[in-house]
Amino acid sequence: MVRRVGVLAVVLVAVACRDRGHPYPPDVVDNFLHACAASGAPPPACRCSLDAVRRRYTADEYRALEARVARGDVSRELVELTADCRP
Repeated sequence: MVRRVGVLAVVLVAVACRDRGHPYPPDVVDNFLHACAASGAPPPACRCSLDAVRRRYTADEYRALEARVARGDVSRELVELTADCRP
């Protein structure tokens, strides 16, 4: 019984970590969260949005997307991807 609980705990931790998606460098995470907060979104919505983006895009894909957004080209996919995170 104890072994089953231990195995279950390991599986749950692995699933929880995987749900965050692709690893992003700390500067990318910080920039995303600061930009999100500056837009007026509450911290939980920003974290939710970041997690949704990380599940969909690698760090390199996100950087390319971020460059397009900076030029004013907001991806409809990005808006839809983060829609469930809005308060």
